[in-house]
Amino acid sequence: MIVKKKSTLMESIVKKKTSGSEGSVAVSHAEQIFDNWITKKLLASHLGMSLSFVNKYMKEGLPYKRRGRAVRFRVIEVEEWLQRRFIQ
Repeated sequence: MIVKKKSTLMESIVKKKTSGSEGSVAVSHAEQIFDNWITKKLLASHLGMSLSFVNKYMKEGLPYKRRGRAVRFRVIEVEEWLQRRFIQ
C-alpha cells in the first residue's frame, strides 16, 4: 500500500504559483496586493472551522484585507492572532 504525503496549505499555494508559464507578464496592482493571500474558504479548511466561525472572528479582529468584495487572509498572521487570542 502506498501512502501519499498530505501536502500543507502553503505547499499547495507555492505549487500553484510556480506551475504557471515562465513568460514575463505584467502583474496588476490588485494581484500584487493579494500575493500569497488565501480565500476565506481555504482559511476555514486550513483551520478546520466553518465559514461562520471565520466570519465571527473577522468581527472580533481576525486580520484580513479587503479589495472590493474580495476578502483575503495571510495564514501566518491569522495563526499568530489565534495564538495571541487563545493562548494567554
